[in-house]
Parts: sequence; structure tokens; C-alpha cells
Amino acid sequence: MTIGILTALPVEANAVVSLLDNVGSFHDPLDQNRYWTGILPSTDPARPHGVAALMMSKDNTRSAAYYCANMVRTFPGIQVVIMVGIAGGVPRLQTPERHVRLGDIVVAADGIVDYTHVRQEHGKAEPRGRQSAGLISQRLLRAARELQLEELRGHYPWAVWLDPARSPQARRPPADTDVLYVRGIPVPHPERPVIGSMDGLPRVHHGVMGSGDVLMRDEQARDELAARYPDMLAIEMEGSGIAASTAAEDRAWFMVRGVADYAEPAGKNDRWHLFASYAAAAYVRALLEMTPALDGPGIRLGGRALPVLAPAEREQLEALLRRLPAAVDVRAVWQATVPELPRPSPEVLATPAAAVEHLAGLNADAAGLHPAVVFIARLGRSLGEHPVGAELVGWAEARAASAGAADALRARLGDGSGPSGAARSC
Repeated sequence: MTIGILTALPVEANAVVSLLDNVGSFHDPLDQNRYWTGILPSTDPARPHGVAALMMSKDNTRSAAYYCANMVRTFPGIQVVIMVGIAGGVPRLQTPERHVRLGDIVVAADGIVDYTHVRQEHGKAEPRGRQSAGLISQRLLRAARELQLEELRGHYPWAVWLDPARSPQARRPPADTDVLYVRGIPVPHPERPVIGSMDGLPRVHHGVMGSGDVLMRDEQARDELAARYPDMLAIEMEGSGIAASTAAEDRAWFMVRGVADYAEPAGKNDRWHLFASYAAAAYVRALLEMTPALDGPGIRLGGRALPVLAPAEREQLEALLRRLPAAVDVRAVWQATVPELPRPSPEVLATPAAAVEHLAGLNADAAGLHPAVVFIARLGRSLGEHPVGAELVGWAEARAASAGAADALRARLGDGSGPSGAARSC
């Protein structure tokens, strides 16, 4: 897992999970949270991003910091935590190129301002305008620029995921439900700029996100913030917690939001929540597809679990292990796989499945090769001409390839051959 995605609401989590490939679930006994796991494309089709997604129980900055810290402890290979979901838009009628509409996508490319970080003096609270701590992911910023270039060329890579024929839940509400109120009176939106706009599609905005422990439903307060921070395009409730938590864990962050309302009471409803959530999630999928794989040097991949397995892959492995002959020398395979480890308890070596389960609790090495995968490959080779042996080796080679560790596995096994030419010893 190199990418973490946090969401605050069920509708946001549903949008993210629906766009993951090879979706599975994961629970660590040392972490009370339930994670969805999966992959998303990178610039290299052979090396997708491993993703862990988590839905928070409450939507505020403190919860965001807490859940972010848990996520990176459970998945120590995560390098970037992305906050994905909905936000209240900050309309700017006088500057059409900066005017946000319902369903639009806002990227916090210029950072986050914690507007609830204030100075209390002489009976008045003044925002200090503190830029939240942390490091915005430069790789994702570059990918966002690449998507801007695509938009200028008339291409919208994220739009395919908003096609109702493909994702019925991503159906855009009727245009006449996008109503902007000024002092309780509906007013017309300015004309959209030609560049970066296409009928029926969200417009992508890049700027500053306001973040604070306030559920903003106040037109006057919103407009005061807009005047104070000219680049502020949306307001949300988790970003500053994510930025602070990732800074403490020496990770990067990124944030993408779909505009679901205008942060004022007259037009506040849930009608655009579903589409705005899908718009943000679709953009993140396209963004990561423009981003190289993030398994940088010095990062230990894998975490406490066997690398992400789709349900079908897990079932395949379990079926293969059930077909093993009774006389399997688990101890010899273990010793050939992890000779540096102390001898485990007899229960661990009682069956191949028990050994695999134990090894799944270890980290992968710097090359991304997991010891459980090596164990399965050596187990297959130890079976000689038994039919299940070649299938186990093939399973392990496929898992190593998906982690970008095929060469590392061949090196550990002592040759470069595939299943047909594999050496038949541990």
C-alpha cells in the first residue's frame, strides 16, 4: 500500500471504493478500523498503485488526524494520504474563471488555510491565516498539471467514470437544481469560461481550501473568508487534520473535493452529494493514472498483511493449499525462505496454511517481495512433479509481478526460469 485515501461520509467512501480495482477488505488486530484495499492504475500498467481506503466515523479535523495516523501505522508503506469527498463551494460572481458551481472539482493545489486558527483579542476573534503544516505531494501536483494540459486539449480522462451508463449512481442532477442564493434571493450564475469547460461536465479548479471544525452554513461568514483569502475556492472540515498528521508521520498529503453546496442555508441540501462525491473520486483515479508508482527507495511495502488479494485470488490460494499432499516438509521450506528468523512455534509449522498466515504478518523487503510469496513459490518447487506445485509457483510469480518484484523473486529462487523450467528443490 503506497496510497491512503480518507473519506468522511458513507457516500464519499462508496464513490471511492466503487472506482478501485481488485477490491478487498482488511482488518489489523492492532487497529480497530476496517479498510478497503485495492489497486488503481499508475503510468506503468505493470505497476499499479496499492491503495488502502478508510471511512472516518466523524467529520472533523481531530478525527481526520487520528484516522490518518492509524492508517499510516497499519500500512507503513503509504507515502501519500489523499482526502477525497465533498465540500462547500465559495462562489465568486465577479470573477467567472474562479466561480465554482455545484458538482465542480476543487484541488487544493495551493494548500489549506485553517481559518479556525484564530487570535482572540479585545472581544474579537481574528483568523491568523495559518497555512496548515505538512507537505503537498509534488508527484500528484505534477499529475494535476498533466490533467490541466489534457483539459486544454479537450480531453477529460476522469469523465468516463461519470458516465451514467457506466456508473448509474454518478448521475448528474438537473441543471436547474444548481441554484445560488444571495441574501436569500436566487441569482444567475456567470457564463462559464470556454477553456476548461464542457457541457454536462464538472469544471476543475485549483486553489486554496479552507479547513476548520465548522459546518459552514453562513453566507456572510463564507463571504468574509472569501474576501480575506482571494484564492479560497471551497470549505471543508478535515484537511488541516490530515496535513498536520501526515507532517508528524513524515508523509505527503493531497486533497480533492467535489462541490456539493454553497455553504449557506437557503440552498443547503443533499441533492448534489452523490454526484459531487463521484466527481472527486473519478478525478483522483485519473490523477493517479498520471502518477508514477510511488514505491521509492527505503520504503518497506506490504505492512502487516499479505499483499492485496482480490477475493478470487485468495480463494485460489486457499484451494491450492487444500490440494497439497500430506507429506509436505513445512520446516524445510520455512528454513529455505526465512533462515534468518528464529524457529517459530510448532503451531506455525503444523501446516503450510499456518506458515503462510504467520509470514503474512511480516513486511515485504525493500524490493517489494513479500516472504509469504517466496514461501509459496518454494513450497511449489518442493513438490517435484506434483500438479499443484507448478500452480503454486505460478500463483507466487503472478503476485510478485503485480508488486513489481518478479526479478527479485527469480533471484531469491536461484534462477530466472519460469514454472516450466523451475528448479525442483527448496
